[in-house]
Amino acid sequence: MKDDILPATGQGALAIECRKTDADTLALLSTIDDATTQLNVRVERDFLRALGGSCNYPIGAFAETTGSQVTFKGLVASPDGHHLFNKIVQGAPEDNLGQQAAETLISEGALKLIESTLK
Repeated sequence: MKDDILPATGQGALAIECRKTDADTLALLSTIDDATTQLNVRVERDFLRALGGSCNYPIGAFAETTGSQVTFKGLVASPDGHHLFNKIVQGAPEDNLGQQAAETLISEGALKLIESTLK
């Protein structure tokens, strides 16, 4: 993983909002909806949420689905780059991989690093 540069959570995903009651627009949007992208972004956002992170801190996340398996790579770095926490997990879509990765990194000290930098 040391050679990977991970994007920010949801980087490159497109989200479109519309009114729940707008059946015509919902029908149109359903033609471009991609369930795999939704799943991958949800895993990435679960990771970010568990860390309490924002776009103001170097947290990278990338989920990729191949067949019935999801591979998630998560990263937390200090702003100066001297400290790096990373985790790769694989499993089924229902395995809460983003949450799992975050919990592992939290147990290794990533959350303390984030909190100490934000004070």
